[in-house]
Amino acid sequence: MKTVICLVFILFLNFFSDLHIITTVPVKADKIYADEFDNLYLISGNSLIKYNSEGKKLFVYDSSYGEKISSVDISDPLKILIFFKDQNRIVFTDNKLSPTGNEIYLENKNIFGNVLICKTESGGIWIFDTSNRMLIKYDSDFKEIFRKSLFEINTMPNYMIAEGNLLYLKTENNFVFVYDNLGNFDFTINRKITSDFFTKGKIIQYFNKKEKSLISYNFETGDSVFIRFPDSLSVQNAVQSSHYLYFNDKSNVYVSKIVNERKDKQ
Repeated sequence: MKTVICLVFILFLNFFSDLHIITTVPVKADKIYADEFDNLYLISGNSLIKYNSEGKKLFVYDSSYGEKISSVDISDPLKILIFFKDQNRIVFTDNKLSPTGNEIYLENKNIFGNVLICKTESGGIWIFDTSNRMLIKYDSDFKEIFRKSLFEINTMPNYMIAEGNLLYLKTENNFVFVYDNLGNFDFTINRKITSDFFTKGKIIQYFNKKEKSLISYNFETGDSVFIRFPDSLSVQNAVQSSHYLYFNDKSNVYVSKIVNERKDKQ
């Protein structure tokens, strides 16, 4: 079984001809995401837009105050977290991008300045307060469970994501520190991760702009899957769901399938 798993994660795609574009979405995206149901989400200024895998627009969330959306967490597509960094404001929506519950203003919790935010394994919220280097965990009712100083990290974190019982913090120098759901340091990823990323089990998936590749790195086995784009394309980011690949340039978002996969050991 281990041999089969390793073979799955050593795919290497060299040519754009291996990618079959299904549709093009003519919109400039600041960030793109994909959920477990093959839906595409993109941030465009003060809007979060949801599409299906055929590129059909399904739902739109527009900021009521016109602020730019900083990030979203779609780990639970039925309860999506939208974060406005400039206002330290959190909004939750359902799967139709309709707001649910009350908005959360972090200043009411005495949290000011720059923070990183994502959802916990139980529907609560993780917050890393960068000014105090403090990790704070809240439950689903936004009641504080605990807070901890992270002494293991010497360089400022700039990205945070949780999956299962693990919390991942990426620093400005591209190291990723991993914590358990009690905020205890577990281990450091044995590779520099050069951008925001998504996780699934032992896989970290991220886009390496310098190499023009979407990389899925198995931090347990050390194997990687590369989906490489040609130099002629100005790809800004790429993400992958179970069945589709999504990527964007400065003007469009593309939905594609991968065909004629080639295996190459890296």
